[in-house]
Amino acid sequence: MIPGIVAAQAIRLAGDVGPAGALAHANFVTGVYAIDGAAVAASDIIDGVEFIDAGSEPGLFIDDTLTANGIVNLIGDFLTKLLTQDWTCALEYYQPDHNFTGHLFNMSDGATWDHTLQVQRLNSSELFDPYMYDTSPSNTRVAWDSGSNALTKLAIHRLAFNRSNDDGVAISADGQAVTEDTAPNQTDLATTHAAFGALPFDSGPASQIYIRIFTVYTRMGIAALPGLSSL
Repeated sequence: MIPGIVAAQAIRLAGDVGPAGALAHANFVTGVYAIDGAAVAASDIIDGVEFIDAGSEPGLFIDDTLTANGIVNLIGDFLTKLLTQDWTCALEYYQPDHNFTGHLFNMSDGATWDHTLQVQRLNSSELFDPYMYDTSPSNTRVAWDSGSNALTKLAIHRLAFNRSNDDGVAISADGQAVTEDTAPNQTDLATTHAAFGALPFDSGPASQIYIRIFTVYTRMGIAALPGLSSL
């Protein structure tokens, strides 16, 4: 059992949709979408429903030849949950291209690099590492599993990551150990947008990635992240 979800399961209602304890949930493979356990439509949570199952694999197809800069925005109540900047997220994706390096998920002010949170598959000397970057005008925090080669295989991968103003950022990939940055408090990260793929003001590559599942939870302790990222 993942710590932090036990209490949520105790009060879970029989009609709830999605994982126990989820604040927001999107399964682009099975077509299950929920906010606080209540079913919603895909069009309630993203602005690119036409890209679900648009490629050769199941999931939300992120491809910069199909969307502007390879971006699908999160909207509505799903976006509202993310804008608290205090959560644990689980992201499962499929990568068919070994050479892909770039954004999987990001948050920003929609216009500048001054307020951004990025989750990437980072290419460091051909070692493809989980990377989380959190920056505001006053502070920058980086959780980078440097040299781990954790995301090399052309396969389904799962990331679990934490973000809060007070406790920093942390990330785990495919059940591996957590990498974290507990730098000083980040109190002025003013984001208004959240998206899969590239940042809205950047043309960085985000092609050939399939987002399979994305879930937002109330923030858990970092000890829960390897269990949440395990395949």
